[in-house]
Amino acid sequence: MAIPKRDQGKILSSEEIHEVELSSLDFEQIKTNLQTGQLKGICILGGGTNLKVTQDALVCEAVAKIAPKDVLCLTYGNTAVTLGRYGYLSGKSPMIKCIGTELDVVTLLDLVESIGTEKVIALFPELTTPRDVIVALALAGVGVKVLTAIDLPVGGSEEVAQKIGALITTCAPSEYVNQGLTLLEL
Repeated sequence: MAIPKRDQGKILSSEEIHEVELSSLDFEQIKTNLQTGQLKGICILGGGTNLKVTQDALVCEAVAKIAPKDVLCLTYGNTAVTLGRYGYLSGKSPMIKCIGTELDVVTLLDLVESIGTEKVIALFPELTTPRDVIVALALAGVGVKVLTAIDLPVGGSEEVAQKIGALITTCAPSEYVNQGLTLLEL
C-alpha cells in the first residue's frame, strides 16, 4: 500500500469528517447540461495521488480549481479516498462526485459513450498500478484526453513507451492543473 510510503511533511492537513457520498449519474441530464452550457465539461480524476512528488496536492488542487469553473469532476477508487479524506466528497459541492470503486469505471466509459469526448478530460496525477494504466488507456482509447504528472512506468520498452505516450500526455506537476484547464478550453 502507498499509505506507509507517504512523506508526512507533504501531506495536506485536513480536519474533515472523511465522508464520501456515492453518486449515480443521469447520463441524459449530464448531456443536456453540457449542451445548454450549464456544464462546461467533465473531468475524470483517477489513478493514485502523486506520492513521488506532491503527495495529495495535485488531485486536491485539480478539484479546487476545476470544479468551480462549472466542470463536473467525477472520481473513483484511490482518488476518491484521497478526495474524501480532504472533505471534497461530502456532498458540499454538486460538481464533485464519487462513482464508486475501480470496478465502477465502466460507468465512466458508458458516460463517455453516451455524451461524446469533446468536453471530457481525465487527470491521473500518478499512474501507480497496472489497473491505473489500463483505465487511462481505456479512456484514451475512446477519445478522452488523458493527462498525468509522472513519467509512465514503461521505461524498459521504448516502443511501448512511445505508443502509450501518444495516448497519454505527461506534463510537469507544476503545469498539471493548468494543462487540464487548457485541454477543457477554459
